[in-house]
Amino acid sequence: MANGVPSTHVQTVPLGSAVLDVEWTPHESKLIPMLCVATSTGSLEFFAFDAEVEKLTQKSSKQISDTETLVLDLLWHPSRADIIAVTLSDGTVSLCRSDDSKNPWSSSSQTTVTELTCHSLEPWTLAFSPDASHVFSGGDDAVLQAMQVSLDSSSDEDNGPSSTTLWTDRKTHEAGVTAILPLANDLLITGSYDDNIRLIAAPPVGRRQVLAELNLSGGVWRLRMLDDDTVSNDAGNGR
Repeated sequence: MANGVPSTHVQTVPLGSAVLDVEWTPHESKLIPMLCVATSTGSLEFFAFDAEVEKLTQKSSKQISDTETLVLDLLWHPSRADIIAVTLSDGTVSLCRSDDSKNPWSSSSQTTVTELTCHSLEPWTLAFSPDASHVFSGGDDAVLQAMQVSLDSSSDEDNGPSSTTLWTDRKTHEAGVTAILPLANDLLITGSYDDNIRLIAAPPVGRRQVLAELNLSGGVWRLRMLDDDTVSNDAGNGR
């Protein structure tokens, strides 16, 4: 139930594989909203939503890894509709880029996958910094790390995105890092299945420092920033 309105079933779309993550595009220039789905068979599935008929229609499927590898987490680039960041069960954190900036992720477009870094165990989560210059990742290896990312706009296929690891933190978390919410390039909130939520100062040079932490008596798998309207509506509905 949302805002006091009962939920109704609209559509079921069978995929033939497990769904690990789903994200609507944040790019409002699109006339028809697009949904990206991360699957257990190494693909990103793209669906267009037609609000008039309330129907999802598959637009394309992009195989970004082998079929034995799970796409664990996906995230649209904040300002580039042709770029999506992903984490994979083989440990890699990568950027996927469509070669069609005008109609990205269409069935005719080609996808380039660039590895940014690799965890020793499954990387559960990733996040862009507010200015999209950094990518943060966290994994089952209890590692939190930051990469500075450069997006080359050249049409030369050999000049794709590149990254530099700024720092790697192996000491702050006592178990896997499962959620990251950047407040600034050097200030993060993290969640872990060591049951703690932490506010971390993370300068590009020097040690990370935990400014505050709270044990929530359960693994913290998702973090979202709520605006005042969301909080007011939830409170009004008894949530």
